[in-house]
This record gives sequence, structure tokens and C-alpha cells, in this order.
Amino acid sequence: MALLDIAIFTCLTTTFGLMARLGEFTAPSLAAFNGTIHITQAHIREEVDRKGGKVAVFTLLHSKSSPQGEDIY
Repeated sequence: MALLDIAIFTCLTTTFGLMARLGEFTAPSLAAFNGTIHITQAHIREEVDRKGGKVAVFTLLHSKSSPQGEDIY
């Protein structure tokens, strides 16, 4: 497999994964926003990883794969 093929495959799979998760960060419309299930600024925090770097943590209150909520780093 050529390097170009690997790069294209990586871009496509990354884009697909991000598109699959995008719906968990956004509301379908402004009128459909519900603060008890959609993310707000209060659900974003910074933590320090084990190497000392800053990491943004998003707390999802509800997701397709985890109805009880989860943290995404």
C-alpha cells in the first residue's frame, strides 16, 4: 500500500469517526436544545494528563452509546 493510500484512508476514517460523534456535541436546532441532555459551557473543563499537558474534557450528559453520560477527552 502506498503512503498516499494510507494517508487518504486515515483521513477518511478519522472524518467518519468525527461525524459519528458530532451529533452528540450539537443540538438538531436551537428550539430543540435541552440543557439536561445537551452539552453547555458548564460541562467543559480542563485537566492535566499524566505527562503534564492540558487536556479539554467534555462531559456529555447523554449519548447514543452511553445513555448515563460519559467524559470525552
